[in-house]
Amino acid sequence: MQWDIVLCAKLYRQRRLLLDELVTKTYPVEDFEKVAADAGAGTGRVARAALRC
Repeated sequence: MQWDIVLCAKLYRQRRLLLDELVTKTYPVEDFEKVAADAGAGTGRVARAALRC
């Protein structure tokens, strides 16, 4: 498992693992409740959210 994380980090830095393109919307960490509501509402607003720290 630890090796997988190292490999993923390496591929991401090489732009061969495009994680940023998978995120639909980013939120500040303070908006966790809104993230949960948007992701779980089934409204289609957010498919994959990420929290910014």
